[in-house]
Amino acid sequence: MASSRRNVEAGVGQQGPVVFGFTCVGKTGLLRRGAPDGYEVVDLDSADWKDGWPDGYVEAIARAASRRAVVLVSTHAEVREAVLRRGLWSALVYPLRELRAEWLQRLRDRQATCPGGPDLASVFGANWDLWLEQLESQRGVMHCVLPSGSFITECVADVLQVFEEQCARGSDDGRAEHAGERVCTGGRDA
Repeated sequence: MASSRRNVEAGVGQQGPVVFGFTCVGKTGLLRRGAPDGYEVVDLDSADWKDGWPDGYVEAIARAASRRAVVLVSTHAEVREAVLRRGLWSALVYPLRELRAEWLQRLRDRQATCPGGPDLASVFGANWDLWLEQLESQRGVMHCVLPSGSFITECVADVLQVFEEQCARGSDDGRAEHAGERVCTGGRDA
């Protein structure tokens, strides 16, 4: 199946999906737990990329996707667009829009464990509708929309299944097709 993986760069095939994860979807929990089917989990936290943003970050994403890994990355618009321009198969994990209060509480709970950082709940609260609208309208990715109480761990198996199906069905030039508008919600298709 490796020969049908999407081309990351000349001579390097995509072996794992890029997963854009909204804040507090549980990327760190997935990193600790691990992914199914022998996939490694690589969490590329955008906060670690001070220099070379976004090009250096996107380069690291492409390198990580050339391994058999679920590559967890931020949902920044410029990152999504650069990853898609590179032709990398991607999924986007975010909450249902009506879960604003639940997500802001997740942010406050997380901030309580690491005081002194920016007030992310205020930032996300002020931008919630705008950011969720942008994610909901993103084309060229698989959408995984989380219901109340759910985390990325509940849909990663769906992401891997669709990624592998798309890669196995790859086009004549060895590139897989995007999953399109398929949406999974808490491990179930919507």
